[in-house]
Amino acid sequence: MLLGIVLHAAIPFVPYYGADDTGGKLLFGLFEYIHLWRMPLFFLISGYFTSMLWRRRGLQALVRHRLRRIAAPLAIFYVPVIVLVLAGIVAGYVIADVKAEDTFGQADAYEAPQSEADQRADEAAEDDSFGFAHLWFLWHLLWLVVAFALLTRAHAWWAARGSRGPPAAFAWVLVPLSVVPFLGMQEDVLGPDTSDHILPAPAVIGFYAAFFFFGAAQYNEGDGGDPIDRLGRWWPAQLTGSLIVFGILVGEGLDTGSVFLEVAVAWMVSFGMVGAFRDRLAQPSFRVRWLSDSSYWMYLMHLPLVFVLQGVAVALGLPSILAFVAVVVTTVGILAPSYHYLVRFTAIGRLLNGRRSRDDDARLRAQLEILGHS
Repeated sequence: MLLGIVLHAAIPFVPYYGADDTGGKLLFGLFEYIHLWRMPLFFLISGYFTSMLWRRRGLQALVRHRLRRIAAPLAIFYVPVIVLVLAGIVAGYVIADVKAEDTFGQADAYEAPQSEADQRADEAAEDDSFGFAHLWFLWHLLWLVVAFALLTRAHAWWAARGSRGPPAAFAWVLVPLSVVPFLGMQEDVLGPDTSDHILPAPAVIGFYAAFFFFGAAQYNEGDGGDPIDRLGRWWPAQLTGSLIVFGILVGEGLDTGSVFLEVAVAWMVSFGMVGAFRDRLAQPSFRVRWLSDSSYWMYLMHLPLVFVLQGVAVALGLPSILAFVAVVVTTVGILAPSYHYLVRFTAIGRLLNGRRSRDDDARLRAQLEILGHS
């Protein structure tokens, strides 16, 4: 969630770098690398926790939880967030005193040339007035939870008749199969497309479904251990290998063969990040839990700030790398305190993360400190 701030700050929505800017090229490369794996990793983890909730609490409790934590925030925040996004980008362009010819600023300068058919398809998509903007992934997640619920019902019906479902290891077939929907991607940048309309693009939701259901298969309460612990056994090699493959992709440009490499990076980093965090951040920490809670609020509200701050960076004439760092640091510096003092202990905080109180925080901090020293 927090990487969304980094990702969007690296895109010149309000153009603060050009195609011939060395710093801009580095930032666009950072954007593409993160874009390759950020949402696949998100959906893999979402699938894992969806399965965990189902097995621990049952299907009805899972559905209620997802409606409360995903559907309700999406419904409540959609209109105010979209209004703020539109106001933010207008303010950013006014502050920067540049023409808003393209909401993605200079990003098009880095993309491969489009055919006339692709251009017409993009224009048709832009003409669709309804879109979820940066909240699209919540809508996709609801679709996948519905699919998960239907599959669990079918599994229960099947099991009641004495039949066994496929083994958990069968989920590994989703890894190579994820290439199939990726072949239908249309955007001319590395990584999966974004589909923010009411009916998700089949290729996009199909690609993320592979990660979601693979993640769902990694939860196991039995004595055989949790399969997710084995995904990132070689996380240093997986993360290093992803950088090497990404270097090949950037050097060779976009062609048909790159599809397999792009999908490979998505899986390599997803496994590697799970392994790295399980290895390095498994120790209970109140700060990490607080940061995890705050990330939902910060993601929901960051984009208007990014637009405005990019406009300020342009007006001040900051170099691209310095502008990027300033946008990220300032955005987090504003939203993190706003979460703690204005959101965490309020009705909005309960909507996003469940009930939190200052007394509960004090008790949890003390308990985790004891665990950390034991």
